[in-house]
Amino acid sequence: MHLGISTACLYPMATEESLRRLLGRGFRLFEIFINTASELEEAYYQKELCAPLRQEGARVISVHPFTSAFENMLFF
Repeated sequence: MHLGISTACLYPMATEESLRRLLGRGFRLFEIFINTASELEEAYYQKELCAPLRQEGARVISVHPFTSAFENMLFF
C-alpha cells in the first residue's frame, strides 16, 4: 500500500503552493485538484507542477479539473 495526498487538503491555498508544502513534508504520491483555467496552461503546469514533482521524484495518480464540484450536473 502507498500513502498519497491531495493538493485539495490545503484548499484554498494555491495549487502550486500546496504542492510545494506537501512535497516538503515528504509526500511523493499526489492527487492534483486544478482550481482555475489558468492552471491548465502549459507554461504554468510545466513550471509550477511538473518541475517540482520531477525534482522530488514524486508521482501524480489523478488530476481533477475545477469542474469536479458539479460534474454530476454536467452528465445529467
